[in-house]
Amino acid sequence: MTTIEVLTEGPVGSGTRFRETRVMFGKEATEEMEFVEFDPPSGYSLLAESHGSRYTTTYRLAARDGGTHLHMHFHAIPQTIGARILGVLFRPLMGSVKREMARDLDELKAAMDLEFTWVRGHSGHAAAPLSVAAGSAGC
Repeated sequence: MTTIEVLTEGPVGSGTRFRETRVMFGKEATEEMEFVEFDPPSGYSLLAESHGSRYTTTYRLAARDGGTHLHMHFHAIPQTIGARILGVLFRPLMGSVKREMARDLDELKAAMDLEFTWVRGHSGHAAAPLSVAAGSAGC
């Protein structure tokens, strides 16, 4: 991520909107997102709508083995015929998208200065579950 701009007033919570800019596939991309669920310390969910699709990203945190387990789930739902066609054409890029998500979690890891054990889920559809278990075990 290169910048985050909060678009709503007041404390962060359900309904808070922000604009995020990041570099993806070598190009700068900006998306507007909204917290659709905000439940500290258990987690939160973000919603973004772009290019004919609805994207939901959910983060869940839970105590586990003396540390914290972070589960991230990303799901893309095409809303238009064009987005459905693009979804099929770009399916081979899902590995790259998962790597971008893993990079986000690596940045979170660095910010928190914790050691993580990666647990990767597998899915045959657009959802890309990634789990991270934080604790004393190294990567």
